[in-house]
Amino acid sequence: MDEEKQAMVEIVKAIEYLIKKNDTGTKIYTGLIESIDSSGYKVVMNGKSYILPLYGDKTLTVGATVKICIPQNNMNLAFIM
Repeated sequence: MDEEKQAMVEIVKAIEYLIKKNDTGTKIYTGLIESIDSSGYKVVMNGKSYILPLYGDKTLTVGATVKICIPQNNMNLAFIM
């Protein structure tokens, strides 16, 4: 492969990396309620634990499977649906 073509391939790779890195779309994951306390629900998602609020008025139980919404791919905005 000539140098010009190789340079173009590297530029495309760099652009793909930047697009993936700056992905700010809303994400929805599945989690498991680990415990409940006054600060919220402790949820295990992708192997990590988070304390998250519940959106809505339903009551959840330990061991329940839930959907977790992460608006703009920002965990500070995450909540249980």
